[in-house]
Amino acid sequence: MAGSHSDSRGLALASQVVSGLKAHFGRAARNFEIRDVQEDQNLIAFSIGFDVYDYFVMSFSYDRGFFGFGIDYGARGVSVLSDKDVTGSLDEMNSIAAELDRRLRLRIPDKYLDVYSPPEMP
Repeated sequence: MAGSHSDSRGLALASQVVSGLKAHFGRAARNFEIRDVQEDQNLIAFSIGFDVYDYFVMSFSYDRGFFGFGIDYGARGVSVLSDKDVTGSLDEMNSIAAELDRRLRLRIPDKYLDVYSPPEMP
């Protein structure tokens, strides 16, 4: 890897993704782990693992501008959202996280999701 971690473009981009996910999901996403950061002149690639809604172990992969989110089932995974499913780039993390959230909520029972909903006002 060129340069040190402190000036790593890949690590900076991965941190930006984590910040965007934390901003959208709040306490519903945790245990973020940035992994496999690779970079050189023509390449930035990395992956991020995290838990969401205490229900799914997620994996985010980024490779030269292409990205995707998947549910991690160990040796296998299920794709949930990719760069082909959204318009724009990682610069629009708010809309990407909102679409990811929408797709994940379709897979989780409502009773389980109620734990993460804010309490209703009287």
